[in-house]
Amino acid sequence: MKNKAFTVVELLVAAGISLIILSIVFLIYIGAEKSFKFGQATLNTEANLRLAMDWLTRDIRAAKSISPDTVTLTIPPDTVTLTIPAETGDTTVSYSFDSGKLIRSKGESRPIAPVSVSINHPTGNTVTIVLHPPESSTPVLSSMVTMRNAR
Repeated sequence: MKNKAFTVVELLVAAGISLIILSIVFLIYIGAEKSFKFGQATLNTEANLRLAMDWLTRDIRAAKSISPDTVTLTIPPDTVTLTIPAETGDTTVSYSFDSGKLIRSKGESRPIAPVSVSINHPTGNTVTIVLHPPESSTPVLSSMVTMRNAR
């Protein structure tokens, strides 16, 4: 009578093939995880840039003056001040950069996003805004905004 079983060599070959397959699956998983984290970080950076740009463009459109005309907000105490006309009198909104975040102050301070801001208002009513993420130079967001209440 013949016994049916696996030999030691067959078991070692099967274990080796299984180990190779598991290693490939693990490497694919690690690569996918790194790619996901990179994509998530890029999305967060772009969302922060868009949020800061939204606040800045909204306030600059409503402003009648900007002080100073050209500023790069990167380290304290750099501040840009916007004067916005309202029915009850002018409102002052300030933007500053503190602890790696853009801070908007209108009565009270609140952080907006971790970005570096350049504002250029050479002449006329058009203001150029350029936003950079602090950790890299690659997504850059820029916009040209017209102050509607400038005199």
